[in-house]
Amino acid sequence: MALFEDPLTADLPSRLEREEEEAEAVLGASGLGEAPLMLVRKNEERVCRSEREKKKRRGAPRPPFHHLHTHILQSPQFSPSARAALPSITALVVATSPIACALVRSALRGSGCDTLAGAAVLPEISLVGNSAGACPPPPGDAGCFLFLVGGATLVALAQFPRGLLPDGRAPALAKALAGAVPGAAALVALASTPAHALAGPAGAAAVERSGRAGAALSLETPQFTAAVPGGAPPGPPPLPPGAAVTGLAAALVSLAAAAGRSGAVALGVDTSSGAPPAAGLVDIAGGMAAVLARAGGVGRELVEGVKGGAGEAAAELAAADAAAARSAVYF
Repeated sequence: MALFEDPLTADLPSRLEREEEEAEAVLGASGLGEAPLMLVRKNEERVCRSEREKKKRRGAPRPPFHHLHTHILQSPQFSPSARAALPSITALVVATSPIACALVRSALRGSGCDTLAGAAVLPEISLVGNSAGACPPPPGDAGCFLFLVGGATLVALAQFPRGLLPDGRAPALAKALAGAVPGAAALVALASTPAHALAGPAGAAAVERSGRAGAALSLETPQFTAAVPGGAPPGPPPLPPGAAVTGLAAALVSLAAAAGRSGAVALGVDTSSGAPPAAGLVDIAGGMAAVLARAGGVGRELVEGVKGGAGEAAAELAAADAAAARSAVYF
């Protein structure tokens, strides 16, 4: 009795497998053996097919597309001189919003830090159009740029289109940055948000009642609060009930809390429409500088630069808004 296989369900060789088998036969006849690239391609295809079969048997749903690529971002790339200094890093400061990046850029210019130490590259973020050699990078440049300030503080400018990371990238980027400096005594995220975007009406109402154009709030892990050096200024008010931190700042402080590390978020809140005026940025900058001063290991030059950078940051944000308005196309 003859047994026949259903061609629709049979595990037939793919075109890639047939081509590689033909190429291997030619190479074998010539005495050269198998081509290494073909072996790699064949092994990758076998692994992928094996994983698909395992998931099919388990009935597992197919994950979203972006989850398949989170492994691409493993660790930032550093220059050789910066990599040698990483073991001595005592603090990691990450600016995660346009306002925070403007204040940190002002501090970098004031401290004379004009050398790019490294970068973290995300496959979804195109580097086409970035300025060449500008340091610190202007607001229009996209990417995550790393600087060494005072030899002991690693500063990351997370500049992304519309200030937002691609979906699912915040935990991967936070893990990569924190993993690059495992000996850092503090992980600090500088973030900002419009008052109406605070999660929960209680949070927005608490800020709007202040009557200011800008305010600052803070979120600290117990390890951060316990390690505040003596003589440090009081920090901004804590995040009120009903409010929440999101994005890269939330991923960084969550990572610190889970690992038992010292972590904090300084959240600037804009109660005006659009970019806050210089008066609002003074309050935001003062709150962010207070959180930096409470973090052990952050250099004084960065603290003072952020605190005094409100005027320069306000002018930079206004110029960026004007340039965006001029380039806008209306239909």
